[in-house]
Amino acid sequence: MESQRHAALIVGVIALVVGCAVPSWRWDKACASVEDAESDRNACIEESGDTSGIMHLTTRRFVERCLVERGWQKTPVDERLVCESDRVLEQPVTPAGLSFDDCFSRCRELTDRSKEECFDVCLEAAD
Repeated sequence: MESQRHAALIVGVIALVVGCAVPSWRWDKACASVEDAESDRNACIEESGDTSGIMHLTTRRFVERCLVERGWQKTPVDERLVCESDRVLEQPVTPAGLSFDDCFSRCRELTDRSKEECFDVCLEAAD
C-alpha cells in the first residue's frame, strides 16, 4: 500500500514537472475571431474523416496541417497576432484642405500623437 502511494506521488510529480516544462501555446490568426477558429477547426476535423470524436494522433497531425494551410499558426498563449486594421495610423490623413479644427480632431482620433503634436502639425498644414 505504501509503495503504491509513493509510485502515485512520483508519477504525479513527474506529470507536474513535464507539464510545467511545456510552453503553453494556442492557434492564432491575425484578424480571426473565436468563431473563425471553431469553424476552421471543425472543418479540418471533418476533412480528416475521424468520426470517433477521440482525435487520434494521426487526426491531430492532419488537423494541424489543415489549420496551417488555412493561415493559422501556433503562438505562445500570452501573445496575439496583430491585425492590420487594429493598428493605429502613424500619420493622420493628409491635412491639406482641412480646416484646423477638422485636422486637429482627425489627428487626435486617428493617431496616438499628443495634443501639442497635433496642434503643431495642423498649424503647419493651415499655413
